[in-house]
Amino acid sequence: MTRLRTMLLTIGGQPTTLDTVKVGDRTYVALDQLQKALTAAGGSNQLGAAEGCLNE
Repeated sequence: MTRLRTMLLTIGGQPTTLDTVKVGDRTYVALDQLQKALTAAGGSNQLGAAEGCLNE
């Protein structure tokens, strides 16, 4: 049995409301909603990782 539900999640330190679907014992979120929430939380301004070690 599946149930649609709205859930408050914390993403990037910000509270975000997303629609979820519960199937059995697991809760799922649509990837497009998650992508929008991550972008809104600052995901679009991320800096690339630098390679190497400290003092290299």
